[in-house]
Amino acid sequence: RIFRRRILLVAAGLALLLTPFAFDFFAREKTALEHLRSGDALSAAGHEDEARVAYEHALAQAPADLRAEIQHRLAQLARLSGDLPRALTLLDEVCADRSYSGRETALVERAKTLAGLDRTEEARQAYALALREFPASVQETEVQLRVLADGLEGLGYGGGD
Repeated sequence: RIFRRRILLVAAGLALLLTPFAFDFFAREKTALEHLRSGDALSAAGHEDEARVAYEHALAQAPADLRAEIQHRLAQLARLSGDLPRALTLLDEVCADRSYSGRETALVERAKTLAGLDRTEEARQAYALALREFPASVQETEVQLRVLADGLEGLGYGGGD
Protein backbone atom coordinates (compact mmCIF):
# COMPACT_ATOMS: atom_id res chain seq x y z
CA ARG A 1 0.00 0.00 0.00
CA ILE A 2 2.73 2.44 0.90
CA PHE A 3 4.49 1.66 -2.40
CA ARG A 4 1.28 2.40 -4.34
CA ARG A 5 0.79 5.69 -2.52
CA ARG A 6 4.34 6.75 -3.30
CA ILE A 7 3.87 5.88 -6.98
CA LEU A 8 0.61 7.85 -7.05
CA LEU A 9 2.27 10.81 -5.32
CA VAL A 10 5.19 10.75 -7.77
CA ALA A 11 2.80 10.47 -10.75
CA ALA A 12 0.67 13.34 -9.43
CA GLY A 13 3.78 15.44 -8.86
CA LEU A 14 5.01 14.76 -12.39
CA ALA A 15 1.61 15.61 -13.81
CA LEU A 16 1.65 18.91 -11.93
CA LEU A 17 5.16 19.67 -13.14
CA LEU A 18 4.41 18.82 -16.79
CA THR A 19 1.05 20.58 -17.04
CA PRO A 20 2.50 24.07 -17.55
CA PHE A 21 4.73 22.75 -20.34
CA ALA A 22 1.76 21.17 -22.09
CA PHE A 23 -0.24 24.38 -21.81
CA ASP A 24 2.76 26.39 -23.06
CA PHE A 25 3.12 24.10 -26.09
CA PHE A 26 -0.53 24.41 -27.09
CA ALA A 27 -0.71 28.11 -26.22
CA ARG A 28 2.39 28.78 -28.35
CA GLU A 29 0.72 27.27 -31.42
CA LYS A 30 -2.51 29.13 -30.73
CA THR A 31 -0.61 32.36 -30.31
CA ALA A 32 1.18 31.85 -33.63
CA LEU A 33 -2.15 31.25 -35.34
CA GLU A 34 -3.64 34.32 -33.69
CA HIS A 35 -0.73 36.44 -34.88
CA LEU A 36 -1.08 34.97 -38.37
CA ARG A 37 -4.78 35.83 -38.50
CA SER A 38 -4.07 39.29 -37.14
CA GLY A 39 -1.43 39.80 -39.81
CA ASP A 40 -3.88 38.69 -42.50
CA ALA A 41 -6.49 41.16 -41.28
CA LEU A 42 -3.97 44.00 -41.09
CA SER A 43 -2.63 43.20 -44.54
CA ALA A 44 -6.13 43.12 -46.03
CA ALA A 45 -6.79 46.52 -44.45
CA GLY A 46 -3.65 47.94 -46.06
CA HIS A 47 -1.58 48.18 -42.88
CA GLU A 48 1.52 46.45 -44.23
CA ASP A 49 3.94 47.52 -41.48
CA GLU A 50 1.66 46.30 -38.71
CA ALA A 51 0.98 43.09 -40.65
CA ARG A 52 4.72 42.49 -40.99
CA VAL A 53 5.15 42.81 -37.22
CA ALA A 54 2.27 40.39 -36.59
CA TYR A 55 3.72 37.89 -39.07
CA GLU A 56 7.17 38.17 -37.47
CA HIS A 57 5.63 37.46 -34.05
CA ALA A 58 3.83 34.48 -35.57
CA LEU A 59 7.06 33.24 -37.15
CA ALA A 60 8.90 33.47 -33.83
CA GLN A 61 6.30 31.23 -32.19
CA ALA A 62 5.31 29.01 -35.10
CA PRO A 63 5.68 25.26 -35.18
CA ALA A 64 7.73 23.91 -38.08
CA ASP A 65 4.71 23.07 -40.25
CA LEU A 66 3.48 26.68 -40.21
CA ARG A 67 6.79 28.48 -40.82
CA ALA A 68 6.77 28.35 -44.64
CA GLU A 69 3.28 29.85 -44.80
CA ILE A 70 4.28 32.75 -42.58
CA GLN A 71 7.55 33.32 -44.44
CA HIS A 72 5.62 33.36 -47.71
CA ARG A 73 3.30 36.06 -46.40
CA LEU A 74 6.28 38.08 -45.17
CA ALA A 75 7.86 37.73 -48.63
CA GLN A 76 4.67 38.98 -50.26
CA LEU A 77 4.68 42.04 -48.00
CA ALA A 78 8.36 42.65 -48.78
CA ARG A 79 7.59 42.50 -52.52
CA LEU A 80 4.71 44.96 -52.07
CA SER A 81 6.93 47.40 -50.21
CA GLY A 82 9.66 47.08 -52.85
CA ASP A 83 12.16 45.29 -50.62
CA LEU A 84 12.99 42.71 -53.28
CA PRO A 85 16.24 41.43 -51.71
CA ARG A 86 14.38 40.59 -48.47
CA ALA A 87 11.54 39.04 -50.46
CA LEU A 88 14.01 36.90 -52.39
CA THR A 89 15.69 35.67 -49.20
CA LEU A 90 12.35 34.65 -47.73
CA LEU A 91 11.15 33.07 -50.98
CA ASP A 92 14.37 31.05 -51.23
CA GLU A 93 13.59 29.56 -47.82
CA VAL A 94 9.95 28.95 -48.69
CA CYS A 95 10.78 27.30 -52.01
CA ALA A 96 13.28 25.01 -50.29
CA ASP A 97 10.38 23.48 -48.32
CA ARG A 98 9.10 20.93 -50.81
CA SER A 99 6.19 20.01 -48.54
CA TYR A 100 4.75 23.54 -48.52
CA SER A 101 1.32 23.56 -50.18
CA GLY A 102 1.81 27.05 -51.62
CA ARG A 103 5.13 26.19 -53.23
CA GLU A 104 3.88 26.71 -56.80
CA THR A 105 2.90 30.29 -56.07
CA ALA A 106 6.14 30.87 -54.19
CA LEU A 107 8.21 29.58 -57.12
CA VAL A 108 6.48 31.95 -59.54
CA GLU A 109 6.81 34.87 -57.09
CA ARG A 110 10.50 34.04 -56.68
CA ALA A 111 10.94 34.19 -60.46
CA LYS A 112 9.12 37.54 -60.62
CA THR A 113 11.31 38.86 -57.81
CA LEU A 114 14.46 37.79 -59.64
CA ALA A 115 13.17 39.54 -62.77
CA GLY A 116 12.47 42.65 -60.70
CA LEU A 117 16.07 42.57 -59.52
CA ASP A 118 17.20 42.38 -63.17
CA ARG A 119 18.57 38.89 -62.66
CA THR A 120 17.03 37.80 -65.92
CA GLU A 121 18.79 34.49 -66.50
CA GLU A 122 18.04 33.35 -62.95
CA ALA A 123 14.42 34.45 -63.43
CA ARG A 124 14.16 32.35 -66.59
CA GLN A 125 15.59 29.35 -64.75
CA ALA A 126 13.15 29.93 -61.88
CA TYR A 127 10.19 30.05 -64.28
CA ALA A 128 11.46 26.89 -65.96
CA LEU A 129 11.62 25.18 -62.56
CA ALA A 130 8.04 26.24 -61.77
CA LEU A 131 6.98 24.89 -65.15
CA ARG A 132 8.74 21.56 -64.61
CA GLU A 133 7.36 21.04 -61.14
CA PHE A 134 3.88 22.42 -61.73
CA PRO A 135 2.72 21.94 -65.32
CA ALA A 136 -0.59 23.60 -64.43
CA SER A 137 1.30 26.90 -64.12
CA VAL A 138 2.12 26.85 -67.83
CA GLN A 139 0.02 29.87 -68.78
CA GLU A 140 1.49 32.20 -66.14
CA THR A 141 5.00 30.94 -66.79
CA GLU A 142 4.75 31.34 -70.54
CA VAL A 143 3.48 34.91 -70.17
CA GLN A 144 6.37 35.81 -67.88
CA LEU A 145 8.95 34.14 -70.13
CA ARG A 146 7.59 36.11 -73.11
CA VAL A 147 7.89 39.32 -71.11
CA LEU A 148 11.49 38.48 -70.28
CA ALA A 149 12.23 37.52 -73.91
CA ASP A 150 10.71 40.79 -75.15
CA GLY A 151 12.78 42.69 -72.61
CA LEU A 152 15.93 40.93 -73.74
CA GLU A 153 15.09 41.54 -77.37
CA GLY A 154 14.70 45.24 -76.65
CA LEU A 155 18.18 45.20 -75.17
CA GLY A 156 19.61 43.60 -78.31
CA TYR A 157 19.87 40.05 -77.00
CA GLY A 158 17.26 38.58 -79.32
CA GLY A 159 14.11 36.81 -78.31
CA GLY A 160 12.91 33.28 -78.62
CA ASP A 161 14.01 30.37 -76.49
